[in-house]
Amino acid sequence: QGQDLHPMVGVISLSLQTMVERIEYAYDQGIRDFQISLPSWGALSDDEMRDFFHRVCDQYSDCRFLVYNLMRTKRLLSVGEFISLAEEIPNLGGAKFTSADIPSMQEMAAGDSPLQFFLGERNYGIGSIFGEFGYLISLGSSSFQRAWKYFHAGRRKDTEQITRYMQELSSILRKYIKIMGPGRIDGAYDKVFSKILDPQFPLRLLPPYQTSTEEQYMQYRSFLQKQYPQWLQE
Repeated sequence: QGQDLHPMVGVISLSLQTMVERIEYAYDQGIRDFQISLPSWGALSDDEMRDFFHRVCDQYSDCRFLVYNLMRTKRLLSVGEFISLAEEIPNLGGAKFTSADIPSMQEMAAGDSPLQFFLGERNYGIGSIFGEFGYLISLGSSSFQRAWKYFHAGRRKDTEQITRYMQELSSILRKYIKIMGPGRIDGAYDKVFSKILDPQFPLRLLPPYQTSTEEQYMQYRSFLQKQYPQWLQE
């Protein structure tokens, strides 16, 4: 309800109609920023992909839409496709590229596009050397103060500080994956990040998805306290 707050609602479904219904409900509650992904029952063709974005975005011209670009949708959109879509859809605000390679980051930085591209923690530091990017936070949420420092180091193109933060986050990620194990649904990992900030936050997931355990959470928190206390919220 605050004047300077801009809550965003994520909308994911195999059904376009269900997505529109959820957007409509959130819109009636005052939400104007949405994160969407392509329907993932099957990979969309070029025409289907464009039809999807127009059907979602065109009818809510006073809203902004951020696209989570990931292979779970069975189609990874290219930088060029996003730039082309932005010319057709003015309220398409940006895209998340969590696994962008260096050529893609260079293309994003060089492209003449109004879109804001967001990079994951492992890529943000590198991408910031080429141009301006958003920072998609995950591990770094355990200390927003330090995450802000990483973000602003990228804005300044401070390569010494960028390297330092990237090395820290890479070491934390390796240990985190070793503790949690690979192959779980995103929420199993994300809930641990939330529990670091709020110890009362529940780790449970709905079946059949396997959640992280209390023991894994405590092991990760203990690791941060001992090895990287600077990445724990003060």
